[in-house]
Amino acid sequence: MTFFEILENLGICLAIYLGIIFLPWIFAIFVNRAKENIIEIPLDQKTSIIEKEHSYHIDLGTKLIINIDDLEDSLPKNTDSLEDPKLSLIQKIEFIEKLLKNSKKEMKNAIQNNLLRDNLTKVRENPTDKKSLFFVIRNYYNNNQFDDCIKYAEKVLQIDENNLDAMKFIAKSYKNLGDLKLASKHSLRIIKYFPKDKDTLFMLSRIYFTIEKLDECISFSKRVLEIDENNLEAMRLIARSYKKLKNDKQTVESYLEIIKKYPNDIKSLQELSRIYYNDEEYKKSIEISKAILKNDKKDITALRLIARANNNLGNNVESLEYYLLILELNPKDIDTLSIIIRMYHKMNDFQNTLHYCDQLLLFEKENKLGLSYKAKSLVKLNKLEEAIIIGEKLLELNENNLQVLIELGQNLYDLENYNKAILYLERALKISEKNSTAIRVIALSYDQMNLKEKALQYYILECNNSPKSISSWEKRINLLYRMGDEVKAKDCLNEIIRLLGDTLEANLMALSVAISWYWEEEATEITNKSKKRWGDDVEEKVSQIWNEHWNKET
Repeated sequence: MTFFEILENLGICLAIYLGIIFLPWIFAIFVNRAKENIIEIPLDQKTSIIEKEHSYHIDLGTKLIINIDDLEDSLPKNTDSLEDPKLSLIQKIEFIEKLLKNSKKEMKNAIQNNLLRDNLTKVRENPTDKKSLFFVIRNYYNNNQFDDCIKYAEKVLQIDENNLDAMKFIAKSYKNLGDLKLASKHSLRIIKYFPKDKDTLFMLSRIYFTIEKLDECISFSKRVLEIDENNLEAMRLIARSYKKLKNDKQTVESYLEIIKKYPNDIKSLQELSRIYYNDEEYKKSIEISKAILKNDKKDITALRLIARANNNLGNNVESLEYYLLILELNPKDIDTLSIIIRMYHKMNDFQNTLHYCDQLLLFEKENKLGLSYKAKSLVKLNKLEEAIIIGEKLLELNENNLQVLIELGQNLYDLENYNKAILYLERALKISEKNSTAIRVIALSYDQMNLKEKALQYYILECNNSPKSISSWEKRINLLYRMGDEVKAKDCLNEIIRLLGDTLEANLMALSVAISWYWEEEATEITNKSKKRWGDDVEEKVSQIWNEHWNKET
């Protein structure tokens, strides 16, 4: 049968098929429309119509065969009725298009299967028919039947042992089956006879990269470049292999070579920018990333690297600018929102901090970072009542959040709500009994409430935990004077030396406290003792302490 006869048969088949498919449906559509315009007339009986669908296949060898019984299941069945008045015209058209699409696929498969059967028959009749063998090989390969592909490719090699195409089909089939060992074995055989077969050299490069034989990957990739010096994929494999080998110098050189030939290769530019960033060469990273943005202004990776690099260089304003660009492209990027919030807070821009906290909390109502920075910013803006509300929300998420407990205590203290402040601070001390901030604020709270004994208890605790803090001793001494106990107040000098040890540093600390309270007798005693023990050099330090004291007074 000639080619034109085949075309003629196909045309006849298609005309018959379309006639069978379309005519009843078009008639049904117009009948439905006609029914819509007719006044309802009661009918005595509606005659049911039994429809039967027919499908067919084409025998390209001889003639058109209609198989009503055998092939009826090959095509998808019409489970929906076009008579259904609920279906619109568009839905009916879509239904027809879907059926035609599925029918076309079935027809294609039927043709392919017929051709495969014909060629398999030819191979059985003539095992040396390479043309039919290769049709079978390609058919099996394209349909992912790799074991059968290998089987028939080996038949070709029995006829022609060095047939390049057959060997390549075997190697590629083993690769697709995941047997990289056999894939590399057959690829090496190809290279033995065809040392400049670029496809096989490249496949070997990829296999060796996958199994992490990186030196071999580099070697075969270089052989690809000897044949095709501008092969981008081979150049990338070399660069990636050097990167895995942690050879930074060769990695950078390889990517620079790629960019020299392909200045707009985004993947290579991104990799090079990351390498410079990781090596802390931030200016080079920024330069490469900006080259990426010339090709794609919305490249998130480049924008992020520029933002991070500028931040590490201390260029906070420029860093923030790029983070804001990222946020424009992805307004729901939680990580970027978090960074922007931190940056604005660090820059003391508390209004913008609040703005972006609110944006973050729109997407995650219980985001701890958003709530925490919102509370901190409200404090800085002296909106303590609002800050306390946010702090209490944070405690609902974690009742043992030490930082929040302390901040709530501090805020309530500033609002002179000492009773409630103490409740939060005592909870904080149960978690961290030596927390200096909690101890200091709770002591001040009791002091403001005129509960002197309680306040003294916490001032003593504060001094014990921070014996080098002069302000802690001064608050304690001040309270003792208000309680009328000068003896215990002056005894604090001995306690400083006891806590810090009888060292020059401890004595000078005690001297500073004595001078600040104008305890001249005690100051003279400590000075003389220190000179006697540590020599005349002490006098200079004593003079310095006195000078600092008088400078404060003036």
